[in-house]
Amino acid sequence: MKIAHLIHGEILAPAVHSQTFPLLRGVRDAGHEVHLVVLTSPRRLVAPGRWRLALREAGSAAGGRLTVLTHAPRLMPFHWSVRAVRRALAKIGPDVVHARQSRAAVLALRAGTAKVVADLRGIRPEEYVLSLGKSDGALTPAEARVRSMHREQQAEALAGASAVVCVSEPFARHLSREDGVFVIPNVCAPIEALDPGARDEGRRRLGIGPGEHALVYSGSLAAWQCAREALRLARGVSEEMPGCRFVLLTHDAAAGRELLAEEGLPDAPVLSLTPEKTRALLPAFDLALLLRRDHLVNRVSSPVKFAEYLHAGLPVALTAGIGDASTTVERQGLGVLLPSPDDAGNAVRVAKAIPAHDGELCRSFARANLTFAQTVPLYLDAFSHAACQASG
Repeated sequence: MKIAHLIHGEILAPAVHSQTFPLLRGVRDAGHEVHLVVLTSPRRLVAPGRWRLALREAGSAAGGRLTVLTHAPRLMPFHWSVRAVRRALAKIGPDVVHARQSRAAVLALRAGTAKVVADLRGIRPEEYVLSLGKSDGALTPAEARVRSMHREQQAEALAGASAVVCVSEPFARHLSREDGVFVIPNVCAPIEALDPGARDEGRRRLGIGPGEHALVYSGSLAAWQCAREALRLARGVSEEMPGCRFVLLTHDAAAGRELLAEEGLPDAPVLSLTPEKTRALLPAFDLALLLRRDHLVNRVSSPVKFAEYLHAGLPVALTAGIGDASTTVERQGLGVLLPSPDDAGNAVRVAKAIPAHDGELCRSFARANLTFAQTVPLYLDAFSHAACQASG
């Protein structure tokens, strides 16, 4: 099967590097011909530095079959990008177009060259509003137009795609589509466990003494990720369990130190590492924090960090209503489920869970359920479903 993967404007996103590139390699390893069509921002033409490395990695993932286009500005006429995509896909002649996110799916559908698999990694209209930290009623006219654009594109993608990929069972139920829906969670490559000596040395460098426990939060400081609430919980756990340490891993170390000081943890280490070094360090801890508010975006989500934590052998303290992750933790004994980010009993629950953690149980579950070895065949099923419709 010849598959063209289409990405619009996301080539710099960490999720593309952690999810899409390994998928392309897996599909190629399964014996299929892979092409990658990337539409980048017009800014690449005047300042190409940020894109050069990403496009080099993209080309490698696609086995050298890479087409790079420039998309029209977000609110400019959409047909500018459609024409470019149609020409690129016509040259490739794919059996199926795998489009990441609604906007790419609409481009592929309007290009009309092959059946389309719409890969919806989230509910984009609601994600956009959540990222602004506003309610629908507080949007400016310009923001409301962007939200409407996202809604229209998602509706068109759902109506026209031959198959739809989403990341969780709650997401599938939300879509209310009767057939052609494939649930494929975000996953990651296995993370190598540290040998005892290396683990002890890594913990010592972080100020974690023998016999002490350590919590970790890894991610951005965006309000919707509840970083502040995670820090408050860490402080509460340290009060319940003296000697329990906390380490913050985030790309913005200065903002992280400021937030730690505000929340009463001024001495907690803050590290700003590459994604690869962050993953390698995770096995040094005992439990990870993953908190979210009760919001539609979170109820249908599949956080990549959840897979990373489990692969690192870390039980997860997470709130209820995070895609399939929350029920998985509760049913499989992979951490502790919290009612909400601010619940008064959270610190006690986490403190009780830390000594009882089973890192090998977490690793075993992740290796059996949350690797590309499990998800690539699911993607191939979605591609075959679409291709069969194309030939019928």
